[in-house]
Amino acid sequence: MLDANIAFVPSFVESYNQAATMMQPVGGMDRIAYAFAEQLQAEIFYGTEVSGIFRTGTGVRIEGRTATEQGALETDYVVVTIPPSVLRDIPNDFSPGIQTAIEQTQYANPTKIAFQSPRFWEKEEQIYGGISWTDSDILQIWYPSGGFGQDQGILVGSYLFGGGNATNFGNLSPSARIELALTAGEKVHSQYRANLSQGISVAWSKVPYSLGGWATSNPSPLLLEPDGPFLFAGDHLTYLRGWQEGAVISALNALSKLADAAA
Repeated sequence: MLDANIAFVPSFVESYNQAATMMQPVGGMDRIAYAFAEQLQAEIFYGTEVSGIFRTGTGVRIEGRTATEQGALETDYVVVTIPPSVLRDIPNDFSPGIQTAIEQTQYANPTKIAFQSPRFWEKEEQIYGGISWTDSDILQIWYPSGGFGQDQGILVGSYLFGGGNATNFGNLSPSARIELALTAGEKVHSQYRANLSQGISVAWSKVPYSLGGWATSNPSPLLLEPDGPFLFAGDHLTYLRGWQEGAVISALNALSKLADAAA
């Protein structure tokens, strides 16, 4: 008999947002974003930073700037997909409730580091994909889930989801991050340091137009509804936070609301 008072905690791979089977686009997850960009070439303003979002008498004025000039465009409605971690510092005249909801959205501070390496884990240890969990400052080592049998592969040497260890890792210099990952990783694989090269890391809380990895707070109901000409979308407004699927679900909701507003 199971004790109903004991909470059931699924393993990492059994959680609803990690369970198999998970597919990956050939070439990386950003291939999806590039596919959208190819269809919207004439509509995208590259190298332009949004510097203000304001109401007009009939719609919205979006102000922006490049390295050499400033400008603005006006439209009837705008779907704002800028993450709240960034949006809160952009001048706007959203309603007070919306501004509060944006300000209160909390973000994780994940970090990650990856290396190029001969696939010694396959040839010498018969590891094909998956994760080695550790109790060190790196937390985990991820092995590539594709390209089995090839000479080279990309090994994720650490992926910290947030918290104090991620803060400490992010505050290190890029070279110090590499050394930390190598020192911890060679406790798992003795041939680690001799094989890994081209280390590259990211701390999402330090990326200017992200300022965090994903929202950790629950979606605000206020941001799910139009605020006059403003609509909001992003994975932070779903329960699939940090996933592209969440962003798509949120976009479909915003488009539905926009169609109702414009009808």
